[in-house]
Amino acid sequence: MTVRAAGLFMIVAAVATNLLFLGLGAVFDYPEVLRREPPRSSARSVPTRAP
Repeated sequence: MTVRAAGLFMIVAAVATNLLFLGLGAVFDYPEVLRREPPRSSARSVPTRAP
């Protein structure tokens, strides 16, 4: 693999990652989903285990 091909691959990978993040953000209504419920109430709903 040449240096040019490696650079092109890294650029394509970065663009693809950003597009996937934008797609997931649209599906899950990001960042509005972060404002729906206070973090403390979410943390209380997680069961705790004693080691």
